[in-house]
Amino acid sequence: MNHLMRSLVLLLMLVAGSLPAYAADLVRDVGTRLQQPELLRGQFEQRKVVKGFSRPLRSRGDFLFWQGHGVIWHTRAPFEASLILTPRTLASRQNNQTLQRLDAQKEPGLRALNETLMALLSGNLDSLQQRFEITGTVTGTATWQLRLIPRDARLAGIIQRIELSGDAHVRDVTMLERNGDSSHIRFDRLSTSPAASRQEAGWLDE
Repeated sequence: MNHLMRSLVLLLMLVAGSLPAYAADLVRDVGTRLQQPELLRGQFEQRKVVKGFSRPLRSRGDFLFWQGHGVIWHTRAPFEASLILTPRTLASRQNNQTLQRLDAQKEPGLRALNETLMALLSGNLDSLQQRFEITGTVTGTATWQLRLIPRDARLAGIIQRIELSGDAHVRDVTMLERNGDSSHIRFDRLSTSPAASRQEAGWLDE
């Protein structure tokens, strides 16, 4: 898995799970605020701080989540590339060509990762499982914040913590890695339309 795909996959490893009562109550409260759309589109801006680099790396683009089909993560700047996740595969595309494809049946954890991302974007917190301790707060009748600390030793060796915040949708994701790198993604202009195009449907059905 190349560096770009690894970075994107790490940012999408938003897994939570088997919770004590107080955390289960928190997740339930957040779940009542999150919408669970069949399809969700939006734009993102990512700022990644890499240890040893004097300036953060910035990128922006758009994404499509389609329940039961997958996610298209389309970076438009500083260069164009796409990451496509389905229940079966993870693939990277550039210049209308598939550069790399990973089979979820052959890559340990990839299938769970894909399902987790789709659950997050759909607002289905009930499907998240046993990898993070969760703390957080809910504010008023709309907004919320969650902090995820890895339980799994393998994840704990990579990720220090993940912070999420939002309202009816996830709006901000911040991830701090053990190596000193950090990433922040801001989601904007979220919409449940238009429907997937023929090209998008084709990518998700490959």
